[in-house]
Amino acid sequence: MNEEKLNLYYDKVIDFAVTFAPKLAGAIIAIAVGFWLIKKLMKLFTLSLEKANFSKEVAPFLVSFTGIALKIFVLLAAAGIVGIETTSIFGILAAAGFAVGFALQGSLSNFAAGILIMVFKPYKVDDMVEVNGKFGKVDEIHIFNTILTTPGLKTLIIPNGKVIDDTITNFSAKGAIRIELNVSMPYVESFPKVKQVVMEALETVPLVLKPLPPK
Repeated sequence: MNEEKLNLYYDKVIDFAVTFAPKLAGAIIAIAVGFWLIKKLMKLFTLSLEKANFSKEVAPFLVSFTGIALKIFVLLAAAGIVGIETTSIFGILAAAGFAVGFALQGSLSNFAAGILIMVFKPYKVDDMVEVNGKFGKVDEIHIFNTILTTPGLKTLIIPNGKVIDDTITNFSAKGAIRIELNVSMPYVESFPKVKQVVMEALETVPLVLKPLPPK
């Protein structure tokens, strides 16, 4: 390789360095500053969720998800500073997101329903509930499903999507349950008399709550 070609390559390297170095430095600075700001923002976000008494199950996920999304945005911005075409990257991410979302639409529905359950709290652990036509005690609330234990000690794993789409009956929300009993009586019998006998019998039952008398 002669001296002329070496000088040509050397000039190209110098031109590339002069052109690319400022962009690379700008991208590195953007990433450093961006990640530092994200760290500060995530601390503020975490404190805000704690002050708002946000669900402990959901808060870490929201902080993590938001932090990852912001970091991806910073990295894409840095790629744009360097000169990398970000339009194609967005297209690939959008296509991948659509494909994954379509494949996991059932799981995503359960995930969204889990978020709603943890935010609005229609029931909590140890509550007696009836969801999706099933009755039992709430043992665990996960992001994708709710686990119940029936009076017969059966474990029910109910997808949260079905929980949200159906009626939720919470028997523990008021702190007490009124039991409905059907009493048969002959047509010839007097209803006021039978009611009086039943009410007097209920008054002798120690488990009947005085603040909530029978009706």
